[in-house]
Amino acid sequence: IRLSAAAGVTTLRVRLFGMDKKTQQNGCYPVVQLPVSPQTKMYEVPIGSFAPESFCGLDGVTAAHTLKNLSGIEVVDAIRAFKARPVQFNVGSIALLR
Repeated sequence: IRLSAAAGVTTLRVRLFGMDKKTQQNGCYPVVQLPVSPQTKMYEVPIGSFAPESFCGLDGVTAAHTLKNLSGIEVVDAIRAFKARPVQFNVGSIALLR
């Protein structure tokens, strides 16, 4: 994943999404918290680093299962996602290597 973030943004949350609407709504697709810098650079994130949020319990879906029907990848500011302020980050190429 090629990413960069504006000053003040130090961690981005990257979530893999599949096609299951219930899992999309409950937020239990796998995520990784990725420390980032203001300079655009390539970040290699092992698929094994992705895991469902702890609140998901048995509703959590693994990365391996999600990749079978991957429909999207979400990138958000992990720290300030729910505050009313502008957030700036750049997302470049995303490649899944097997």
